[in-house]
Amino acid sequence: MRLIATLRPYHLLMLVLLGFFGACGRATNAYFPLEEGLRWQYDIHVMTMDGPQRKKYLVSNLPPARHEGQTLNVRASADGRYVYYRVEPAGVVRIGESAPDSPLRLYTTPRLVLPARIDEPISWTDTEFTVTLEHTGPPEHSLNRITVPVIMNYRIEATDAEVTVPAGTFRNCVRIRGVGTTSKNVGFYVGQTDIRVENTEWYAPGVGLVKAVREETTTSTVLPRGSYELALTDFTRD
Repeated sequence: MRLIATLRPYHLLMLVLLGFFGACGRATNAYFPLEEGLRWQYDIHVMTMDGPQRKKYLVSNLPPARHEGQTLNVRASADGRYVYYRVEPAGVVRIGESAPDSPLRLYTTPRLVLPARIDEPISWTDTEFTVTLEHTGPPEHSLNRITVPVIMNYRIEATDAEVTVPAGTFRNCVRIRGVGTTSKNVGFYVGQTDIRVENTEWYAPGVGLVKAVREETTTSTVLPRGSYELALTDFTRD
């Protein structure tokens, strides 16, 4: 999802949360529409060892762009970052990103966001970074943050889920769940620790991502957990 704010910085969080294709023979843009002129606003509640943080996140679809002979769908966030998508037989994939201070960077391997069909058993993997395992502490009251890659194993849990967020109640949603674990020596007075990430996303037909919940835990007593919840507050069309 994956999607998808600045947490590590927050834009990495949003890269966890983004996508585009469909179910039961329908195009998946029903669940992650990419046509130009759509805009979303989200509230994000982040919990770290330093306490809660609340953020707003704005994202919009831009006109398609041409790059190296191919047409890409473009999604932009309010901080000037862009994510690029392409439709492939397997589904909609995220193929690159850019930022105000860096040009388009294409991934070595496209990253599946949503499979071409959601009515069939399917699982896939994606590599994501931890985004909420942080606290302020020694030395010199500095920010200590665990930022490590985790291979996430995703699968579709339901195609008829119901979810309520500030923007309303959405039915017949696709619910996707991902779980990943790793073990790393991360320093910061933490040392070797086991890390587990659980991520759940809800995609509504005609709207796209409406909610995402993520929890990151470790076996360390210094940085034992962090979490975030993203919820749709407004959705508009030009």
